[in-house]
Amino acid sequence: AVVDGRTHTLVKSIGMPGATTAVWVPDSDRVYVSCQSTNKVAVVDSRTDSLLCYIPVGGCPIKMYINTLRRKLYVLNYDDRSVSVVDLATSQVIKTIEVGGTPNSGHYCRRVDKFYSDGSYGTVAVIDGMGASVLARIPLPDNGWALSMAGDERTATVIPTPTCIPNTL
Repeated sequence: AVVDGRTHTLVKSIGMPGATTAVWVPDSDRVYVSCQSTNKVAVVDSRTDSLLCYIPVGGCPIKMYINTLRRKLYVLNYDDRSVSVVDLATSQVIKTIEVGGTPNSGHYCRRVDKFYSDGSYGTVAVIDGMGASVLARIPLPDNGWALSMAGDERTATVIPTPTCIPNTL
């Protein structure tokens, strides 16, 4: 749904089966919407309020994060236990990275140009922003999962919030 923020009225409805999460990219004025039931990400032009295309990604895309330095989109694929890396200039998946478990959260840190994703059986995968490869796996306390992450760009600190329930898979 496109809503006019001044009048609080519906401007337009755009059909996207399974739409879940939306992120806006200011420099291109586009909105990317994960569509769980179709395993795609919809690309919407905010200037014209029109659907431009769908990008096929992994199974059940749930959350997305923007790499503002390299103009990439990281898509967490819940069912495929992976992260799809999308080039925003071409709207193409350039790499799919297995994280070993169900990815629940992520965080992109521009200062170090790294993306952090949980899901790897008690670890957080550190993904290089330029090459899109796993550089390291950071163990979480009690072999838990990080349900959310936050960070501080000034100190390049990433804070995953692990669950209290250990990962027993």
